Amino acid sequence: MSKLISPSQPVQVTLTQITLPSGGMVQLHGMSPQQAEELILSLGDKRSSRIHYTKGVLTIMSPSIRHERSREIIRDLLACLLEEFDHDFISCGSVTLWSLPSGNGAAEADITFYVNGITQDQFRNIYEKNRLDLSTDTPPNLLVEIDLFSITDIDDYAGSGITEIWIYYPERSQLVIHQDRQGSYQHADRSCYFPDLDICHLLPQGVKEVETDLNFPRVLKAFREQIRDLKERD
Repeated sequence: MSKLISPSQPVQVTLTQITLPSGGMVQLHGMSPQQAEELILSLGDKRSSRIHYTKGVLTIMSPSIRHERSREIIRDLLACLLEEFDHDFISCGSVTLWSLPSGNGAAEADITFYVNGITQDQFRNIYEKNRLDLSTDTPPNLLVEIDLFSITDIDDYAGSGITEIWIYYPERSQLVIHQDRQGSYQHADRSCYFPDLDICHLLPQGVKEVETDLNFPRVLKAFREQIRDLKERD
């Protein structure tokens, strides 16, 4: 269910008036960055909803069970991949990103990883935070969005400094990779972290296998063995 709020006359809407079912979405139009920030902060850090703000539109989403299940599966498969390719990494889970260069925006990524090269000082600075300010904080290297509503606009992240952004569309089991090229994002067939793997095929295949086999540890073990086999072939 989606709701669009764009009244011709000013109205006041309190958070208690907005009830989102699982998988629901509401969009508030005509909001200044200050209004959006105040509303986001009023939601608190322990909420289950996801937010996105850009170009005057604040979107609040209530993740569905499928969204959360896809997020957990991809997070674990991605961690497995990073381990097998000997990448140092830190997972920050779902984190709010403030000060997106496009439109003073904000977004809440489903999965974030710092991959290789993060210093102890940077880690300590990030670890205790519930949100990252991209104007001052070190951006994550790898970000994943689970997009059930097909609303992710990759241009919103232009200039953010995030090396690679993956968008997974559960409805069509599709993974799309975007890489930072001098401040703008371009589609890529391969990930810079796994250049020899067809991640756009491998990851959705792994998600499908988990969805049809409730024994996730068994699927994860088979996925790891598959990765090792592919590495040996190369």
